[in-house]
Amino acid sequence: MNRKPIFDAVRQLPGRSYSQGEVDEIDGAINRAMEPPPSPARKLGQPGNDLIKRFEGCGRKALRGRFETYPDPGTCGDPRTIGRASTGAEMGPRLVWPQAQCDARSATDMQRYADEVGKWIRAGGKVLPNLVRRRAAEVALDEKP
Repeated sequence: MNRKPIFDAVRQLPGRSYSQGEVDEIDGAINRAMEPPPSPARKLGQPGNDLIKRFEGCGRKALRGRFETYPDPGTCGDPRTIGRASTGAEMGPRLVWPQAQCDARSATDMQRYADEVGKWIRAGGKVLPNLVRRRAAEVALDEKP
């Protein structure tokens, strides 16, 4: 953005020059005015959790009701996932968790990422049709009164 016309106009107002500190304050105000407003936090709630469960299975079943990590559907590798879309550095190919641990981690992850995934429809650089359908369902859920 070319700020010179703004400063030229401001300099004309009082008919005097400004100190560098005043110029810095005006410049900072312009920066703040250009920042997008913060988006309101999305509350996931039970309808959101139910929606996620419709699209996300709990992963590969292992022995005794436990689940193991599975490869990312877009890359067929990393990042590995467990439970309902939980990923992280600790998710190696041999990691196995009980259902309760998968559910607890997923609940935490889903709320934390609720704001970030609104345009997330790709994995490994490819658009995944299931993610497109899921995001459309999330938008419809958000639009309900």
